[in-house]
Amino acid sequence: MALASNVLRPQRASRGLVRDSMGHWVQGFATHIGTTSSFLAELWTCREGLKLACQLGIDHLILEMDSLLVVQMIQDRKGVEGPATVLFADIFGLLSSFSVYFVNHTLREGNFTTDFMASLGHGLPVGATYLVDPPAGLNQILQGDTMGTMFLKV
Repeated sequence: MALASNVLRPQRASRGLVRDSMGHWVQGFATHIGTTSSFLAELWTCREGLKLACQLGIDHLILEMDSLLVVQMIQDRKGVEGPATVLFADIFGLLSSFSVYFVNHTLREGNFTTDFMASLGHGLPVGATYLVDPPAGLNQILQGDTMGTMFLKV
C-alpha cells in the first residue's frame, strides 16, 4: 500500500499511557504531531508509546490500540511505502526490544483513558511531552477501569 497525497491535513495530536499489570498509571505522554493524516498519527502514537515503554525498562508488553488497521499491519509485520516507512521501521525495531509482547485491538468506545487525554497534545509545541503524574480527573477513570466498572458513553 502506498500513501501519497498533497492535500493539506488537519493538526494531529497523539496521547497514550503506560499502565502496570494491575492497570495503575505508570507514565503517559501527549504529543503535538502537526499536520498529517490520521493513519500516520496512529503510527506516531504507537512509536511514542513504545519509546516510553523502552525508556521505562519494560520487558513484557501488551500494546493496545483502537486502530484495527495499524494493529493488523503490526501483527502481520507489514509496512508500507512512503511516509509511513520510517515509522514502521521504528515500531518493528522498538518491538524487538521486548522479551514478550502482544499487540491487541481495543474498541474506541471502551478506550476511556485515551479519550480523556485526547485534547492534551493540541496545545503543546511539536514533539512529545511526558507525564509523570496522571492529568487531573484521570485517576477516577483508571480506578473504575481496574475495577471493571462500566461507563455509559453517549
